Amino acid sequence: MVGLALYPLVGGVIVLGILQNRVGRITLTWSMLAWYQAALLTFMAGSLVTGILEIYGTTSENTTYFWIIGSLCVVACIFSIILEKIRKKGE
Repeated sequence: MVGLALYPLVGGVIVLGILQNRVGRITLTWSMLAWYQAALLTFMAGSLVTGILEIYGTTSENTTYFWIIGSLCVVACIFSIILEKIRKKGE
């Protein structure tokens, strides 16, 4: 739960800083932002649930699914960026 606020902070810096300035200034499409926001929300939910379980004094193996699903959302976002670059290159 300590890192709950870091996900949107670092995530926002990545989107605004790296994607906009370093990757050829691509335009962010709806699908890119949707996958990225889904990843951030999944990581935040996982951190929240893990923190609640730690406060309660227990652990659960099911919290690893949050990190797996969040990582898959990040991969989908990267795949969406690559597809957009290919589409722009073809125009």
